Amino acid sequence: MNQKWKQCILSVFCAGVFAMALTSCGAAATEEVMDPAITVETQTVSVGALATRESYVATVSADESVTVYPKVSGVVTNVNVFAGDTVQAGQVLYRFDGSENARISQQQAQLNYQQIAKARYPSSTGAGRVQAVYVTDGDSVSAGTEIAQIVSDDSLYADYWFVSVAAQTFYIGQPAKIYINGLAGTSSGTITAISAASVQNDINNDVQKVRIKLDNSGYVTAGQSSQAEVNGEASYNWSTIQFNSVETVCAVSSGIVSGCTIMEGDSVSAGQTLCTISSDAIDSQLASSGIALENYTLTSPISGVLEEVNITENNIAGPTSPAFVISASGSKTAFFYVTDNVPKTLSLGQRVTVTNQGSTYEGEISEIGLAVDSSTGLFKVKASLLNALNLSNGLTVTLTTDAREQTDGIVIPTDALYFENGSAYVFLVLNDIAVRTDVTVGLYTADEVTITGGLSSGDEIITTWSAVLKDEVPIRHAETAPVTESLGNAGSAGSSTRP
Repeated sequence: MNQKWKQCILSVFCAGVFAMALTSCGAAATEEVMDPAITVETQTVSVGALATRESYVATVSADESVTVYPKVSGVVTNVNVFAGDTVQAGQVLYRFDGSENARISQQQAQLNYQQIAKARYPSSTGAGRVQAVYVTDGDSVSAGTEIAQIVSDDSLYADYWFVSVAAQTFYIGQPAKIYINGLAGTSSGTITAISAASVQNDINNDVQKVRIKLDNSGYVTAGQSSQAEVNGEASYNWSTIQFNSVETVCAVSSGIVSGCTIMEGDSVSAGQTLCTISSDAIDSQLASSGIALENYTLTSPISGVLEEVNITENNIAGPTSPAFVISASGSKTAFFYVTDNVPKTLSLGQRVTVTNQGSTYEGEISEIGLAVDSSTGLFKVKASLLNALNLSNGLTVTLTTDAREQTDGIVIPTDALYFENGSAYVFLVLNDIAVRTDVTVGLYTADEVTITGGLSSGDEIITTWSAVLKDEVPIRHAETAPVTESLGNAGSAGSSTRP
């Protein structure tokens, strides 16, 4: 080939190469650049509380349960209660008579009991005010010793003389003013009687007697001198205030005084105990009469709810068969058994929830067994239930409580946690960069986990999982990300695993 032809071929080849180079440069100039940032959701963390719940099979029982038996046999004449009723300690549950002799014996036992109780607990017959107290705690008294003097609150009165012309216009129930000698002001009173006949006084005036009951204001006492005024008319004389009713309470048996808290001027009600008189003789007689009385009148030994009533009227009852089962008033108890590692996570007062047939009852742990129950090999735990009296003794229920609780850790979603070679880590967000951070895990559930080391309140962490999420990867917050993701989000992160 001649030299000229070689030059032509070289020229054509160089032109082609140059054209290809130009074409290649143009493609590079127009191709889209790949965005390495990935779109994630984040959360600012804070200190919180987290608890795990556990459920147990529990059995309901009463805090206290008493089975009541008759003392003697006889025909039940009167049942006063039904199953489910609430009863008070000392309330009569039923009566029965085995015969006419039994009825008489019962009446005698009742009388004896009342008499001995009166000997032990001297009391006021009616309401009034303590005028005097004659004993103190520790005094030794015998039958007839005066204990206290009680005057009726409304028993003060005085008789006044008014000139007949004025007295004839008075009427029963008319108010009056009473002037007490030596005291400022006035007391009030009411006319209760007016004499029908008049008499002449020492200056030959016709006068009539008018009885006025005084309102006892607390500072008026018997023996004080007073004058009355009715409808503007003053009484002719000064009269002495008197008591209409005075009761002196005396001991009816020998013994030692205790519990004497009344003082002069105190108000007392009818039947109020003034003190206690103790002696071996009284105690023995009271116990014996009480037993005799209970033989024919059965009372409740505690306050509570009747779980069972096993007797009916006109049928025979006897000491070999239980008549009543009474559960103590207030809360019921649910007890359950746990393994040896659970009691360490429970605490007295810890809240519990009991469910039965769609109803829920709240309560709290009241007792945690310190020793293994010999029959089960487990630890027994009791919880007091509120407003659960309708739950029957022996009923099986579901009880739920916190198995563990942590209140001082950073709480994060479980989805934000990663594991590698047994170590836990999360991704912090710093200047829109994902930063892998090792953490210490505390309590965890399916949805949340507490972090006890590696994070601080206020840190921002990534909460969404991504296969391409790794240390120092740029991130884009989900709320600011464009609709179409770049190809840079595709790929594999490698060896990290989910919890």
